[in-house]
Amino acid sequence: MDKTEYEVLAAVQAMNKCWTGKDPDLEKLHEYFHDMMVAITPMDRFRVEGKEACVAGWSNFAKSVAIRHWTEKEIHIQVYKEEAAVMQSFDVFRRTITFSIIN
Repeated sequence: MDKTEYEVLAAVQAMNKCWTGKDPDLEKLHEYFHDMMVAITPMDRFRVEGKEACVAGWSNFAKSVAIRHWTEKEIHIQVYKEEAAVMQSFDVFRRTITFSIIN
């Protein structure tokens, strides 16, 4: 990984702490999500479009479950000038889940 990819990784890890930590700070997700963010998640039938929809989705999920196990696994980062596409797998509830963020 190069320096920019490490910066993206650090941002993704900080973002994940906002909603997976013991004391979630869901409002802080607004700082990480782009207005035109698109997310493909295992919980949604269709892709989620826009900052507000993504914040609502992440917040609703975090409020409806107790996350007692969270392990980040594979992460793939592609940087395109000032944009990045991230695909990440993680273990939550002892199951591996993969999602993509294009921001």
